[in-house]
Amino acid sequence: MLAPPIPKLAPARRRLVLVVVVAGALSVYTIGALILPGVLFDPFMDQLIAHAPLIIVALLAAPVGLAIADRPQRGVLMLVALVPYWGLDVVLPIPSGWKESIALYTLLWTVLGVVGKPRPRYKRPSVVQPFVAYFGVALISAAIVRGTQAELGIKIGFFWALMAVLVWMLPLDERERDGVITIIMVNGVITALVGIWQQIVGAPRLVALGYSYNSTVRFTGGFLRSFSTFKLPFDFGFYLAMVIVIGLSVAMREPRRLRSILFFATLPIVATGLVFSFVRGAWLVVGIGLVYMALTRYKWLLLGAPIALLALVVLPGDFATPALSGTSFGERSQSWTSNISQIFGPLGHGIGTAGSAAEKAEALKKLVNAYQPDNQYFKTSFEIGVVGLFFFIFLIVSAFLTARASATRLTGREQALAEGLTAHILGIMAACFVATYFEIFPMDFFFWLLLGIVVTCDRASF
Repeated sequence: MLAPPIPKLAPARRRLVLVVVVAGALSVYTIGALILPGVLFDPFMDQLIAHAPLIIVALLAAPVGLAIADRPQRGVLMLVALVPYWGLDVVLPIPSGWKESIALYTLLWTVLGVVGKPRPRYKRPSVVQPFVAYFGVALISAAIVRGTQAELGIKIGFFWALMAVLVWMLPLDERERDGVITIIMVNGVITALVGIWQQIVGAPRLVALGYSYNSTVRFTGGFLRSFSTFKLPFDFGFYLAMVIVIGLSVAMREPRRLRSILFFATLPIVATGLVFSFVRGAWLVVGIGLVYMALTRYKWLLLGAPIALLALVVLPGDFATPALSGTSFGERSQSWTSNISQIFGPLGHGIGTAGSAAEKAEALKKLVNAYQPDNQYFKTSFEIGVVGLFFFIFLIVSAFLTARASATRLTGREQALAEGLTAHILGIMAACFVATYFEIFPMDFFFWLLLGIVVTCDRASF
């Protein structure tokens, strides 16, 4: 028998949360003002403009905090809506750590919402065991390495698995699950439009806004690689790949629904944004995902193969050469060949010695000569050895099988979501050969979130 819904916060508790949140937000604002020289003596309007983001945070903190406290699932929806815009902190005064803060605040109220409440016991999905084993190997490596390098490795590699935990403890209801898909679709169109706009205005305009060459602003041949509202083109490309695969799966199940019609109409915009990211790994995700859906449900999607081949034939040479060049893959292959002898140790070189964690540790002068293999499997074995690689492969295969099993027992749009996620994970398995996929935010966030949603679709929401 299911437990009764968790009651909303009592008025006294609401007032306590309001006081704590407002006091915290005002404290952040005050401290921020005090540490900036002379800011307290500036004219009022100058101070208001200079600290507009902090003031907005203070004004929104109370109602947002109360909304999440009332129903922690709203914190999940907020993150889904906001994380595609995380790269804007390069040009806007957005406080760092806001994503993690919202996630941890949501976790706090999730825990408070379930502790001490009667709850039915559910069988844990099969993906849990390989994850625990994989995480355990990483923790052993971190205990050996220690310091900033280990902390960065654990945080980058595992923090966003928290999203699956949140959804498992307090599942989203049907309306919220549907809202997640709608938000993903809408953000896909918005970010694609921004990416197309970047192609129009060009690199000099973007640099004038505050972006940097060879960091965010990158080129393939003579073409700018769009990055939209993300930090890098890779984030942007893989996000749009997810939007296309999962969005198509859900939209094709309800083709007459207004949301689906609008998604079909704007799909060329999303596809154009993906093309101009020049992220071939993301193209691979879309291709594999569509082939899987064609073989399992929508046979007519196979008609897209000759269309894609025709498009390759008619591509202008100045675009086709950089888009289809094997130079990048050749450089990666040479890097893997040069380091192949270093990936066969049982526990590797230690977590945080490669990839994004190593780059950040190098920037903090905690590590020298950071190695970026651009291959999730290679990186995993390099860092935590063949034992860690075994459990990582076990994990991702289990995630695929878990999503596919969910698709067999669910119906309607939930089944369509599970099928789309299954296709997407299959694409991810291939993309991991050419990218350190699980270090690319927000793709790690969405992987764990959507997996958590799919395995809890048939559970009651509290």
